[in-house]
Amino acid sequence: MSGHIFQGRFKAQLVEDELYRSKLSRYIHLNPVRMKSVAEYPLAEKLNQLKTFRWSSFPNYIGIRKTPAWMDVKPVLSTWGKSKRAKMKNYREYVEAGLLRDIKSPFEDIREQSIIGSDSFRCGRRRDFQTEVTESIGTAGVDVLRLQVLFP
Repeated sequence: MSGHIFQGRFKAQLVEDELYRSKLSRYIHLNPVRMKSVAEYPLAEKLNQLKTFRWSSFPNYIGIRKTPAWMDVKPVLSTWGKSKRAKMKNYREYVEAGLLRDIKSPFEDIREQSIIGSDSFRCGRRRDFQTEVTESIGTAGVDVLRLQVLFP
């Protein structure tokens, strides 16, 4: 087998909050229209590609495809309105607005190799990690300063 999904190792990213989660989700949902073969399509065809691309979960998020039991769209949609219908409509408009401008990759905001968020969020996670490591190793002789080299 080949393709990006089978290449390299799995990577998990710690995402700061709803804002970053929404940006990340939109960026991923816009992948089908960033393909070279689709990039020059007119807007109407890009919209169609967004809604019909077989391997995208976007149709599930906006309610035009049945969502499988294993897929949880609630975390992404949670801040987009009060009713389920409003959440889906608002999120759809947010993603579709990304067709009209160049969307910066949220992966450019990755810090510490696996954290997506602001500098204050990153620093807080670094402190949490250092505290956790210090408590778990106790006086085992591991130099905590070496951890600060890994997590400056």
